[in-house]
Amino acid sequence: MLPNGLIELTQRVIKEIPIDPQIIEKADTEELWRELANTIFLDNNRNSAEVIFIAKTLSKSGLLDREYILNNTCNEWEEKTREFLLEKTKSLSGRKEGILQGLLSNLSIPSHSLKESAIFFKRRSISPEYLKEINQEQKEIDKFLEIAYNPSSSYVTGRTNPEKLFNVGLTKALLWLQAFDLAKDYCPPSRQIKDFVDYNLDKKNWKQIKSSTIENLTEDWRYILSIRKFNKDEIKPQIPESTTRDAGFAIWYWKSTQNLLKGKIKKELTPKILLNYLDASGMDLIDLGDKLGDIEQIDNLAKDIGDFLED
Repeated sequence: MLPNGLIELTQRVIKEIPIDPQIIEKADTEELWRELANTIFLDNNRNSAEVIFIAKTLSKSGLLDREYILNNTCNEWEEKTREFLLEKTKSLSGRKEGILQGLLSNLSIPSHSLKESAIFFKRRSISPEYLKEINQEQKEIDKFLEIAYNPSSSYVTGRTNPEKLFNVGLTKALLWLQAFDLAKDYCPPSRQIKDFVDYNLDKKNWKQIKSSTIENLTEDWRYILSIRKFNKDEIKPQIPESTTRDAGFAIWYWKSTQNLLKGKIKKELTPKILLNYLDASGMDLIDLGDKLGDIEQIDNLAKDIGDFLED
């Protein structure tokens, strides 16, 4: 059974956050780089607001500048970033301090990831034109996404994928592409998407996808294909123009707001009630996304939704 209101939420996504081919037309290479660099800080313990806070903080100091990263070693980047963050945290407290302290605890991962990504941009001559070209065919995107995973055969043969970027998985790669409205037939396998597939989709269908013989199928690919199938079987019959991207966005907005809540009211937040909350608050999905991505507003958002549910 579809979660109550998910069709309507997907319709709202299509209306309020439509795919806009002009986004990539207006972008430049540095915008592409900034978006990829921002995703580097995603992990299972950070929400989007925390990631955006980290990226903005480091960007202001020039530490995410692509040329700077290319021209310095990983150790040099780590030392400069550690020095900057230690000074920055002196003026912070509470959640903001905690976020940066968490980053300080292991700078080697983002350092290595940023370095490989900057080299990748230079080696592939990444540009809006290049991404538009690969976006024309699904098979070309599949090939491009080798930056995000090692084929399963590597575990048998011992060979590695030379295109793989360190700590850049399919979620980060697809979030990057979809920031420019590319890869509409894909869905980033974020924790929100995985939660939906594991607990909301029909288990039989899920098992069918898990038994697929698609070459090099990895666990994250199974989630991508699951949402693609879900959109085809459940959403498209009611919204013919919907894409995997649209269904994924709707699920992400619902699960992201639901994850702000605790206790029994968490389960009460259906897509339908989320839409009711947005209408009562005079908000659209762009407003909601802004609040979900703002460290200053996310706690108030959680409280407002909780109060709405309890009224």
